[in-house]
Amino acid sequence: MGLYALHRITAGDVILVLGASGSVGSILSRWARALGATVIGVAGSPEKLAKVEAGATHALFASDPELSTKIRAIAQAGVDVVYDFVGKATFPVGVAAVRDGGVIAAIGAASGQPPAATEQMASRGIQIRAGGTPQHVRGGTVAVATEQLWDAVRADLFSDLEVVRYRFEQIGGAHADMESRRLAGLPVLIV
Repeated sequence: MGLYALHRITAGDVILVLGASGSVGSILSRWARALGATVIGVAGSPEKLAKVEAGATHALFASDPELSTKIRAIAQAGVDVVYDFVGKATFPVGVAAVRDGGVIAAIGAASGQPPAATEQMASRGIQIRAGGTPQHVRGGTVAVATEQLWDAVRADLFSDLEVVRYRFEQIGGAHADMESRRLAGLPVLIV
């Protein structure tokens, strides 16, 4: 999983997960909590808030006009890292929430690509890390990342997450469900 390569989560970190109700956001939230991080998860709709509450230390709603204030009440100096699975719509929230010298891992773009880094972000020492797993997990790190993920699976960190199974011949439907945001759980391909 490329998330570890984007920022090494340690006990005491405060992280913000924008899009915490999705498959990867749900996994990340639970894993980070197990590592000792405080996880602030943000849901895009009221229907998804319960999913975020199950994995995060704090669950907030994206459309809350007090969202930034609530995040700063939890992390007065700002969060150590923002994992943004949404993109353009949530990027300003991440910039406002991250501490000086912190990291924004711009992973998803469900709402469009986030804007480019600004001079203000550079002057605050904010690091922007983007891209997919192959850019961050390659060579010898593939085996390490895979083993860490399987260790977390064996430790039952994700046992409460719903799994949606697709037979191999249903792969087109699986992609359609993901693209239309109808996916209700973690997709698993059965061959």
